[in-house]
Amino acid sequence: DSFFYNIMYLMSRHTHQSEIGIGTWNIKSGGFSSYNPSLPAPEREHAIQAVVNHLHDNNRVDTLSLTDAHRWDQIYGGNQGIAAHLGYKEAHFTPLEDDRLSRDFGAGIGIVLATDQRIEQAKELDLSTRQGLGVILDIGSYGLQVANVYMDDLSEETRLTQLRALQSELEPDMPTILIGDFNALRPTMRGASIRIRTKDMAVRSLAHTLSAHKPLGMTVRGMNQRQAVPLIESFGFKDADSAQKRPTAPARLPIFGVDYIFHNEKVAVDEVTTVPIKYESDHLPLIARARVINT
Repeated sequence: DSFFYNIMYLMSRHTHQSEIGIGTWNIKSGGFSSYNPSLPAPEREHAIQAVVNHLHDNNRVDTLSLTDAHRWDQIYGGNQGIAAHLGYKEAHFTPLEDDRLSRDFGAGIGIVLATDQRIEQAKELDLSTRQGLGVILDIGSYGLQVANVYMDDLSEETRLTQLRALQSELEPDMPTILIGDFNALRPTMRGASIRIRTKDMAVRSLAHTLSAHKPLGMTVRGMNQRQAVPLIESFGFKDADSAQKRPTAPARLPIFGVDYIFHNEKVAVDEVTTVPIKYESDHLPLIARARVINT
C-alpha cells in the first residue's frame, strides 16, 4: 500500500502547476509617511492595498514580494494577518535586522512575500549584514525556490558581500528566482530604448555631481559602480528584463532600474513589465510570468 501511495504522490507531482505570476514592489516605509514608530497606521494603507489587489486580480500575480514593509508584522498581526490584508493565501514577514537601519530608522523594516501557492519550506537567509527570505513553493516537479531580498541602499561593497552570502544560502540545483529591491544598476543599457538609455546617462552624470558625503550622493555613487548585477550573473542568474531594462524608481519619473527578477536556467521568465502607479509608492511594481522548465 505504501508503495502504491508513493507512486501516486510522484505522479501527482508531475501534474502540479508549473507557472506562476510573480512581482516585486518597494512600498516605501510600509505605507507610512516616515519610519517614526509612533505613527498609528500607514497613511497609504488603502492605496497600497488597491494596487496589490489589482496586481493579484488583474495581472494574475499570485506570488508578490513587498520590500520596505515597515512594521507590517505589528500592524497586521503577523503572517496570517498580512495574508488576509493583502488577499493572499499565505504571507511571510521577515525583519531585515540590519544594525545600521535599526540605529537610524528603528527595527521595524522588513520584507514580505505573499503567495497563493503552497509554501513547502521557508527560512530566513543570512545576508551577512541583514536578512532575506527564502521559500520553496510547490511549483513543478521538485519545487521552485524564491529568494526575496532588499539589499543595502548605500554601499556597493556591502551589496557584494550580501550577494555572496545569498549565493551560499541558496539550495543548489533547484529552479530558482531572486526577487526584490537590489539597489543595483545594470552595467550596460545596450539594447534598451533611446529614452531609457538617455535616462541612464543622466544617472551616470548625477553620480559625478552629487556630494559623496550626503546620503543621496552615497547612494547614487555606490549604485553607479555597477558591480552587483555582474556578480549575480556570474552565479548563473539572468536578468528577466535584460532586453528592455525598465527603470522602476522614482515612480513618477523612473530613471533607476533597481528592482529585479533574476532566474536560473531551470526557470523561464517572460511578459516582464512595470505597472504604472501615481502616489502609492516611489517605486513601480515589476511583474512577470515564470515557468519551471522540464517539469
